[in-house]
Amino acid sequence: MLLPATRSSRWFCVAIELSSHDAFLAALSRARRIDLSAYCLGPPILRALEEAADGGARVTVRLESDLAGDRSGARAAANARAVRDLAAHGAHAMLAEDDARIHAKAAIVDGVAWLDDRNFPASGPNLIVRDTDAGDVAAVRQKLAGETPSGGRLGLTKTAALAIEVATIAGAPPGEIDVESESFNGGTISHELTVRAAAGDHVRLLVDAREARGRREARALANLAKRGVEIRLCGGGVDKMAVCGDRAWIGSANATFPDPRTALQSDWGLATLSAGAVGALRERFEASWSRAHPLTLAWEVA
Repeated sequence: MLLPATRSSRWFCVAIELSSHDAFLAALSRARRIDLSAYCLGPPILRALEEAADGGARVTVRLESDLAGDRSGARAAANARAVRDLAAHGAHAMLAEDDARIHAKAAIVDGVAWLDDRNFPASGPNLIVRDTDAGDVAAVRQKLAGETPSGGRLGLTKTAALAIEVATIAGAPPGEIDVESESFNGGTISHELTVRAAAGDHVRLLVDAREARGRREARALANLAKRGVEIRLCGGGVDKMAVCGDRAWIGSANATFPDPRTALQSDWGLATLSAGAVGALRERFEASWSRAHPLTLAWEVA
């Protein structure tokens, strides 16, 4: 799925609004049907799902079984325990059984799609999108059911989500290009930022400092810095977004090169021309940018 470099609104999600953790919890509390998938879930959302099931709601939950970096197995065990606890409350809960890792954090609650760039956490930076577009909702429902989506403007794999982000950056008017990603390495986003910097645009990139410590990540960042991209590192978690002039991209997909394992992993990404959403995202970026520290030569890798 690739957006053309055009402003035509039919290529952008329009029936969306930036929402909040509290609003999502409120929706769960009054829901009659909930379908949700996530990499993992924290206690507040688990409790809300259990309470919804106790109240008679039809609740279906799917969590990841193979979590990256989980050498001790503690996080996988927590997901397995969550599945057992949810089932005890009458929910239909399961662990992923296919090879495509669940990285999308998505739910359909009484016919409305809720999308989070993290795992619906109770604290820290996270972007929750409420989407009422019928095509988008149908596509998310299909994805949650393990089917191939046939409509909507959303990218629901990592490859599709990043293609939308690339097209959002490529199609933006000249000027400011601001990108934020939890982790970052060489790939399509890196290439597009290089292109925009070479064209004379002011390109800024914000990355989580913890995720920037790897050799491949450090090399990719150093190469971008050499090509004129202004880079800062931020602690405490960051959003996943691109704000470019009159448009913005939001998603759960990190701006990393998808390997065969992650290319088709469940992720989401969307572009919008909503002035309210673009303005709110720009404010979030500026706030995070002001707290971050510049990339230094110590990070450069030959």
